[in-house]
Amino acid sequence: MTYKEWESCLVEELKGLPTAECLKITDYYKEMYGDRLDAGMSEEAILAEFGSPKSCAEKILAENAVENAESKGNKKNAPTVSNNDNSQVANNMRRIVVGILFSLFVGIPLAAVLVSIVVALGAVCISGTAGIVASLAYLFIGAFTATGAGIAAHIGLAIAAMGICGFLGLGGYYATKYCAIYSYKLMKTIYKGILK
Repeated sequence: MTYKEWESCLVEELKGLPTAECLKITDYYKEMYGDRLDAGMSEEAILAEFGSPKSCAEKILAENAVENAESKGNKKNAPTVSNNDNSQVANNMRRIVVGILFSLFVGIPLAAVLVSIVVALGAVCISGTAGIVASLAYLFIGAFTATGAGIAAHIGLAIAAMGICGFLGLGGYYATKYCAIYSYKLMKTIYKGILK
């Protein structure tokens, strides 16, 4: 049986109630059904938890009869919330509280450390670029101020500095990139585990 079929049977069983009351009840069950689907339950498991449409209707009609007798005309908006619903709400609240505490005591400090690493590696990239520019400037200045072996030494030092700075800059770029990617994946996995 699908949920649509279950709902049709419930409406049929509740035909003694006013249409507005019946709509409130079906809306209530639609919302519960959607919440449970979002939580990962299968349609069969949800319908098994709801019970048969006939038993739900009998319970609702009995509750309405008692309430009408006690309150003289006050109507109920929805069937009573079962203990199972209360425990699910309590579990969701626990998950939210744990998620907030994790964020405050682990997530935010971890994120700060990871941001510091990314900034430091970004600084390596910038220093590598600055080293290349300085080496080029040194090469050209040295060419005009020195002679013979001095020029060769300046050229050698400039090329070596450019190589080292280029290596540092490229390494810093990739280290920053992968550090950011894996930090994001790690935090996403941790939060999924907590809020699941």
